[in-house]
Amino acid sequence: MLKAQFCNNMSACYQKMGDLKQADIYNNWALVECPDYAKANYRKCLIMEAKGQFTQACKMAEWCAEKFDGEDEIEENKNTGPHFRELVERCRPLI
Repeated sequence: MLKAQFCNNMSACYQKMGDLKQADIYNNWALVECPDYAKANYRKCLIMEAKGQFTQACKMAEWCAEKFDGEDEIEENKNTGPHFRELVERCRPLI
Protein backbone atom coordinates (compact mmCIF):
# COMPACT_ATOMS: atom_id res chain seq x y z
CA MET A 1 0.00 0.00 0.00
CA LEU A 2 2.87 2.36 0.74
CA LYS A 3 4.16 2.12 -2.84
CA ALA A 4 0.65 2.77 -4.17
CA GLN A 5 0.36 5.88 -1.99
CA PHE A 6 3.77 7.12 -3.13
CA CYS A 7 2.91 6.60 -6.80
CA ASN A 8 -0.47 8.28 -6.36
CA ASN A 9 1.20 11.29 -4.71
CA MET A 10 3.70 11.51 -7.56
CA SER A 11 0.78 11.34 -9.97
CA ALA A 12 -0.90 14.22 -8.15
CA CYS A 13 2.27 16.31 -8.39
CA TYR A 14 2.63 15.73 -12.11
CA GLN A 15 -1.05 16.45 -12.66
CA LYS A 16 -0.74 19.78 -10.84
CA MET A 17 2.26 20.64 -13.02
CA GLY A 18 0.15 19.89 -16.11
CA ASP A 19 2.15 16.81 -17.18
CA LEU A 20 -0.75 14.41 -17.73
CA LYS A 21 1.44 11.79 -19.40
CA GLN A 22 3.65 11.34 -16.33
CA ALA A 23 0.63 11.67 -14.03
CA ASP A 24 -1.03 8.80 -15.87
CA ILE A 25 2.11 6.64 -15.73
CA TYR A 26 2.47 7.04 -11.95
CA ASN A 27 -1.24 6.57 -11.45
CA ASN A 28 -1.15 3.31 -13.40
CA TRP A 29 1.69 2.11 -11.18
CA ALA A 30 -0.37 2.95 -8.11
CA LEU A 31 -3.31 0.96 -9.46
CA VAL A 32 -1.07 -2.02 -10.29
CA GLU A 33 0.17 -2.03 -6.70
CA CYS A 34 -3.30 -1.69 -5.21
CA PRO A 35 -6.30 -1.84 -7.59
CA ASP A 36 -8.73 -1.21 -4.70
CA TYR A 37 -7.09 2.08 -3.67
CA ALA A 38 -9.99 4.51 -4.06
CA LYS A 39 -7.84 7.64 -4.20
CA ALA A 40 -5.80 6.22 -7.09
CA ASN A 41 -9.01 5.31 -8.91
CA TYR A 42 -10.30 8.84 -8.33
CA ARG A 43 -7.05 10.31 -9.65
CA LYS A 44 -7.42 8.12 -12.77
CA CYS A 45 -10.87 9.63 -13.33
CA LEU A 46 -9.46 13.14 -12.90
CA ILE A 47 -6.69 12.45 -15.40
CA MET A 48 -9.19 11.12 -17.93
CA GLU A 49 -11.37 14.19 -17.39
CA ALA A 50 -8.37 16.49 -17.90
CA LYS A 51 -7.55 14.65 -21.14
CA GLY A 52 -11.10 15.21 -22.37
CA GLN A 53 -12.05 11.54 -22.04
CA PHE A 54 -15.37 12.38 -20.41
CA THR A 55 -17.21 9.17 -21.29
CA GLN A 56 -14.50 6.97 -19.79
CA ALA A 57 -14.13 9.20 -16.73
CA CYS A 58 -17.88 9.15 -16.13
CA LYS A 59 -18.18 5.37 -16.52
CA MET A 60 -15.25 4.68 -14.21
CA ALA A 61 -16.51 7.18 -11.62
CA GLU A 62 -19.97 5.57 -11.65
CA TRP A 63 -18.42 2.13 -11.20
CA CYS A 64 -16.16 3.34 -8.37
CA ALA A 65 -19.02 5.16 -6.61
CA GLU A 66 -20.86 1.85 -6.36
CA LYS A 67 -17.79 -0.27 -5.61
CA PHE A 68 -16.46 1.83 -2.76
CA ASP A 69 -19.86 2.46 -1.17
CA GLY A 70 -20.29 -1.06 0.27
CA GLU A 71 -20.78 -1.80 3.94
CA ASP A 72 -17.64 -3.94 4.11
CA GLU A 73 -15.44 -1.25 2.53
CA ILE A 74 -12.75 0.45 4.63
CA GLU A 75 -13.63 3.92 5.90
CA GLU A 76 -11.01 5.72 3.79
CA ASN A 77 -12.50 4.29 0.60
CA LYS A 78 -16.10 5.03 1.68
CA ASN A 79 -15.18 8.71 2.04
CA THR A 80 -14.44 8.96 -1.69
CA GLY A 81 -18.02 8.17 -2.74
CA PRO A 82 -19.18 11.80 -2.83
CA HIS A 83 -16.14 12.77 -4.91
CA PHE A 84 -16.93 10.11 -7.50
CA ARG A 85 -20.58 11.19 -7.68
CA GLU A 86 -19.55 14.84 -8.08
CA LEU A 87 -17.24 13.88 -10.93
CA VAL A 88 -20.06 11.98 -12.64
CA GLU A 89 -22.29 15.05 -12.44
CA ARG A 90 -19.51 17.22 -13.84
CA CYS A 91 -18.69 14.87 -16.76
CA ARG A 92 -22.15 13.67 -17.75
CA PRO A 93 -23.19 16.91 -19.54
CA LEU A 94 -19.94 16.83 -21.55
CA ILE A 95 -20.55 13.38 -23.06
